[in-house]
Amino acid sequence: MVVYLYDGSFEGMLTCVYEGYYSKDDVKGIYNTYQYEANLFHEARFIVTDLEKSHKVGLAIVEKLSETFFHKIVNAFFSEDYDVASHIYQLLRFGFKNGPEVIMHVTHPYVAPVVDLANSVGRETHLFVGLVRFVKLKGGIYYCEFAPTYNQVPLLAEHFSHRLHDQIWVIHDVERNLAVFYDKTQWYVNEFFGLDDYELDDEELLYQSLWKTFHKHIAIKERINPKLQRSFMPKKYWKYLLEMN
Repeated sequence: MVVYLYDGSFEGMLTCVYEGYYSKDDVKGIYNTYQYEANLFHEARFIVTDLEKSHKVGLAIVEKLSETFFHKIVNAFFSEDYDVASHIYQLLRFGFKNGPEVIMHVTHPYVAPVVDLANSVGRETHLFVGLVRFVKLKGGIYYCEFAPTYNQVPLLAEHFSHRLHDQIWVIHDVERNLAVFYDKTQWYVNEFFGLDDYELDDEELLYQSLWKTFHKHIAIKERINPKLQRSFMPKKYWKYLLEMN
């Protein structure tokens, strides 16, 4: 049983899709090499990432299936689920053969796993678009720490590169030691273990004080409902919210 391994990147996964589609291999699965659990019944082959091939696959998805189809695949991929690349490969072969409408068949065994993962990631992305909190450091850099369930760093990068296009900022996933850096012209993702020591800008300290005071005074003690708060915002996200600490 042939399985393909890739370097963990989205481009690496699409390269495997390309090779599986055009080779004579009967590919039974595609796995991130850093997650892969060796199996005696697998003939594992590592596929080197090829940006040209991955670009061709990405373009084919958009042109032959749809942008919606492509975004579903992107969201599902960043779930980091062990089998996600295998599910995407099955779905793409099914889609290229039967057309873009297959993405609507949400109970089909080739469609359901990808759509379910994509929807879970998408819900969390939507939450963090309004939830991530930046603090202004001395020197003018805006810094945000958070700990999402899924790998949100690449997904949030595009949004905030437009929303905060005139600022230098960093969004740091403290659990994955990963961050996106934006320098007012472009963003890039890299390994990041955090800042050993940093000072908040004086203006930031003032705003934090005002925000805490505002939040304290608008709260109606008799109506505080932690259970309801958790239903809108899971408690695991509270750690990085100023008003919840």
